[in-house]
Amino acid sequence: MPRHVARARLVVPGDVPEEDGSAGQRGIVFGDLVLSDDFYLDVFEYVVVEDGHIIVEKYSYYLIHRNGFELWGYDKDSKHDPVVHGHVGADHRRVPADEVAFKAVVEKAWETVTSEERIHTPY
Repeated sequence: MPRHVARARLVVPGDVPEEDGSAGQRGIVFGDLVLSDDFYLDVFEYVVVEDGHIIVEKYSYYLIHRNGFELWGYDKDSKHDPVVHGHVGADHRRVPADEVAFKAVVEKAWETVTSEERIHTPY
């Protein structure tokens, strides 16, 4: 991951909640990854631990401008059809997408934020 992304901060409000009765094997990660004064990545993951490995069963990642405009996002949710999909624009329009890892989303977010074309697009 580029050094400038590694310095970004993830603000997690309070403790990461553990699912009751899971003996520390299930939990939720959420917060805002602040990328600049104008952009942040809204992060939600529902994770389970199986054989010592963390598995992300459900996620949502959205790149948002500070004025509330959603540029794009990714979802994985078994209650949705399709389970894995993306979103674009203020209208939250669904688009096809493959499953994506958090690291790849952060890299895409940083690329979007630093792109002159995106930063100067009126919202």
